[in-house]
Amino acid sequence: MTEKLRPLIVTLDWRRNAQTVFKSVSYAGYTGILTAVKPKLFTLTINERGDKHGSGYIGILKWLLGDRNETWLGFLTRNVLENASGFTQAKTMLENTVMLAPAYFILGGNKSGE
Repeated sequence: MTEKLRPLIVTLDWRRNAQTVFKSVSYAGYTGILTAVKPKLFTLTINERGDKHGSGYIGILKWLLGDRNETWLGFLTRNVLENASGFTQAKTMLENTVMLAPAYFILGGNKSGE
């Protein structure tokens, strides 16, 4: 599978008003964010966390059936990277959002303890 996806890997420079907001590595055509850096502020990566109860599939099924109270992980990370002004705000946004599927967030800041 890795070799099939390799040609689709792109490095993106997300810009607003001719200024870089954040940079990410993704797959061509995917609009969410899996791993990125907001220069001089923080880095963010998601890692899936499966569970034996299939809660990720349940979340997707609920969403398909009209329950839009949970957030897709890739879009959550994109929102955080577009809008958080620093590590603390990014952490708060991640902690307070109900997600569609379980995941780990790897959030790194630019100060000791972050």
